[in-house]
Amino acid sequence: MFDLPTEKERILFGESPEGLGFWHETDGLQKVPIIYKAGLEDIPEKLLIFNSPKRFESPATTGLHSFDHGPKNMTALTRPMTWIHKFADFRCVISPDSYLSPNLAPWQRARNTVLARAAGAVWQYRGLTVIPSIRWCDESDYELVSSGIEKGSVFAVTVDSGYKDLNSNIEFEKGLTAMVDIIEPEGVIIYGRVSPNFVREIKKKTKVFLF
Repeated sequence: MFDLPTEKERILFGESPEGLGFWHETDGLQKVPIIYKAGLEDIPEKLLIFNSPKRFESPATTGLHSFDHGPKNMTALTRPMTWIHKFADFRCVISPDSYLSPNLAPWQRARNTVLARAAGAVWQYRGLTVIPSIRWCDESDYELVSSGIEKGSVFAVTVDSGYKDLNSNIEFEKGLTAMVDIIEPEGVIIYGRVSPNFVREIKKKTKVFLF
């Protein structure tokens, strides 16, 4: 008698993560699940990692993120329903940060992006306020990672160890400029340290919120 497939095995063979209905709208060649528009009113006063509940003092003004790529981030991708009741009291949640690397093949980058957006879509469908996150490696990712985000929507990006050298910083600044031009957001959340000169350039195009 065979064991039933695990959630990860079902996803590996093409099924959607738990909670994402087959009717959910998708966008782009890779059928990225749509996260509907987030506005300036959804931006929190504070932004904290989602798996450290002891640090939360005022959830009504706090947003949650998962920019650390820890093991709990994987459960957010594969079992997003698990987290809904834990996020319910918070101002907003940033959709999971997808792991992208120049070492990944295009299909792997697409898979990780789709899974991250699917989790955000599940949370939004269940009533949470969700701000989409975007990550890219280079220009070849732009069509993929901008898919599934409505024109004008606020989105979030992170500056972390993935952009630690000069070339990576150039790709980050080039990519964020492209995302702003494509999506035309009301505002952008930037998590992490970024060049003040670059921030000034982005502010010519949209509002910038630094965390």
